[in-house]
Amino acid sequence: MFPILRNNNLARRLRFGEPLGSWARLMEDFLDDLRPWEPPVQGRLDLYEDDKNLYVEAELPGFQREEIDVTLEERLLQLGAEHKQEQEQKKENYYLQERSHGRWFRTVQLPANVQTDKVQASFQDGVLKITLEKQAQKQTRRIEVK
Repeated sequence: MFPILRNNNLARRLRFGEPLGSWARLMEDFLDDLRPWEPPVQGRLDLYEDDKNLYVEAELPGFQREEIDVTLEERLLQLGAEHKQEQEQKKENYYLQERSHGRWFRTVQLPANVQTDKVQASFQDGVLKITLEKQAQKQTRRIEVK
């Protein structure tokens, strides 16, 4: 597969007599052009915590609440979303169709045990927010031998 070139005007941007920084910019642009183009990633994810909870936030633009599936098994959180195309549309003059269906899936290893009965999830403005309450840490107790 050949990379898609994003910038064909490299030579035009190189001006003689400019400082060395322009040459470095030119090389950087050239190397950027060699990398294959990738579409923007949807479903970017943040995982953070405070003393009591873990928080997961995932960007899922274009998905509806009914299309999202969240599963928690021990310390594994599985997130999925899928557009389902219910009917096939045959239209003339279609040159590009990218929005009809798609799937996104992520599995996250949680850094702490959580209480499965106290998980809350909400979806608003394309952002899935999950709050997971941590389990109380097991305390180690030293036992005196008599």
